[in-house]
Amino acid sequence: MTDGGDDDDDEAILAADWASLPRDLVGQIIPRLTCTVHYLRAVFACRRWAIMNFPWPGHRPLQPPVALFSEFATSIPYYNPAAGISHNFSDFPSQVPTNSYCFGASHGWLLLLSPNSFIYVFNPVTNELICLPPLITAPDSMLQFPTELCGKYRVFPDTSGNQVVPAAAAVTVHCRDLIHLSVLSSDPVDGKNFTMLIVLNHIADVYLYFRMGVDAAWVPIPVPLAHFHCSDLAPMRNKKIYAVDGKKMAMLAFDLSDAARNITVSSYKISGVPRPPSPDATFLLESADGSLLLVNKIREVRADPYNAVLVVFRLDLSAPPQARALPVADIGAGNALFVSEGGSGCFDVSAFPRAFPANHVYFFRPFLGYRAGRMFEAETLGIFSLEKGDLAADWGRLPRGWPYLKLGKVRWLFFNLMFIPW
Repeated sequence: MTDGGDDDDDEAILAADWASLPRDLVGQIIPRLTCTVHYLRAVFACRRWAIMNFPWPGHRPLQPPVALFSEFATSIPYYNPAAGISHNFSDFPSQVPTNSYCFGASHGWLLLLSPNSFIYVFNPVTNELICLPPLITAPDSMLQFPTELCGKYRVFPDTSGNQVVPAAAAVTVHCRDLIHLSVLSSDPVDGKNFTMLIVLNHIADVYLYFRMGVDAAWVPIPVPLAHFHCSDLAPMRNKKIYAVDGKKMAMLAFDLSDAARNITVSSYKISGVPRPPSPDATFLLESADGSLLLVNKIREVRADPYNAVLVVFRLDLSAPPQARALPVADIGAGNALFVSEGGSGCFDVSAFPRAFPANHVYFFRPFLGYRAGRMFEAETLGIFSLEKGDLAADWGRLPRGWPYLKLGKVRWLFFNLMFIPW
């Protein structure tokens, strides 16, 4: 990625300035740069010093989140708000069928489902690909993949995972509609002992997981709360994955910290959240200090005490099974929240002051427009100020460069990678 910085940053050193700096000073500065654009600007400006072998930074550079149009097969478009341009993740490995679907973005990786039922974890920048077992290895009591359905699944709703529901109760589901949410427990780059958790559509009481290096098939895990409808998933640094039901204000914690890699599940009841009028969506994410944040997105209704679009809470988990919600108006200097279903995060935006003001929430909201006399539906970018408790910017349009002909849901993708030498 070479569009990972804010080209309009007044504090950035221009190419002409780099060439005028002493050579030894440049050699000390370059490895400490935090943005790809600044690094490349310096290296190309100083290439006249051919004998100088500039080291690549040894840390993970800041990369701006991009808006990922993830409901499309294989050639997945994305939009970079910091640069105002869009691209496609089109260089997929040959092992991935061309009509595979993207069902998630976690730790900088895309989670793909192929038409032959295989699950892939794919890094769109490094092109690294990890193949997981096909979903047909899950229990027949949950889903089946019969050849006569031509690539569609037979799903058995409300199953315990141990008993087959009568065939009359089965639902036929297309590949693109099978998975509701999916997430990784950690970055596969940091070690191949990650866990992947999947929430299927039509099945509320049982999830699927796969532990790399342990399991040979997808394993069902019962949910301890009846009729728990997952609104969002959030992996945490404390080796837990949290799931939230935004309607019931209930939460699950999948604990992955056991040395033997056994998974335990506990439940929480969230208190301290006044019932919002017409809650539209609920998101979970980890803050910069490692705490858990809950974000409620309110429908386009202005009513006291919610004369706002978003409400943010910090969850106090010190007294289980209660999770006490504390209102948040400040998420820390230089940070901003980027929320979307299955892809939220807290990000240090200090390197991109013009593109992303700090202490704001960036989210997607419905947009209706017309092109060639025909109406289309998409999602546009909204910006909410935590300090003011109101919209800081309501685009009311599609941003410059937005691939607006690509309809459907949008989610954030956060890059998490080392610099890649050219």
